[in-house]
Amino acid sequence: MIRTISSIAFIALLGLVGCSGEKAASTSASATAKPTPDHGHKPGQHGGVIVDIGADNYHAEPVFEKGGLLRLHMLGQDETKVLEVDAQALEAHVKGPGDSDPEPIVLRPDPRPDDTKGKTSRFVAQLPRALIGQKVQVTITSIRIGDERFRVSFSSAPEKDDHGMPAKVANEDERKLYLTPAGKYTAEDIKANGNKTRRKCSRA
Repeated sequence: MIRTISSIAFIALLGLVGCSGEKAASTSASATAKPTPDHGHKPGQHGGVIVDIGADNYHAEPVFEKGGLLRLHMLGQDETKVLEVDAQALEAHVKGPGDSDPEPIVLRPDPRPDDTKGKTSRFVAQLPRALIGQKVQVTITSIRIGDERFRVSFSSAPEKDDHGMPAKVANEDERKLYLTPAGKYTAEDIKANGNKTRRKCSRA
């Protein structure tokens, strides 16, 4: 009788251990961070790409304009709303593809006409000449928004023309490319093409 009771007690103990193990596994699974759903931003109002500031608390829209001008538009948590911050000089550094040493730049306040005095919703900087038109990585070391300070990083794409194509070849180089006989592209082809550039010749 004693042996039978001991066997029953042992089986019951195994059951408790099993339940405890399952409970621990369940607790461990529930503690695992759930994947964050994709957050789709609305297109930028100025043709730029929206970037997050402070875990999506604020946003900015950097726009790389012709001539190497970088203009940064400040936006709220709702990226369709303009955000005014204290006018301040933003120290940053920029580097191109393969660069190991970034170059310093400063984004200065560029307030809109309707910005509150002492505030700004835009900043502007000039990129180093050697990096104009290249894909660059920009890091703002500190920007103050209210009582908080944030670090912001973003990148650009190579400069393109109005049709979304890479910047066109300089006129002289273009003439050499299209109007100089080479290989199967003969003087007769050039003549048949009307001595013009950017058209396919009449012979392959």
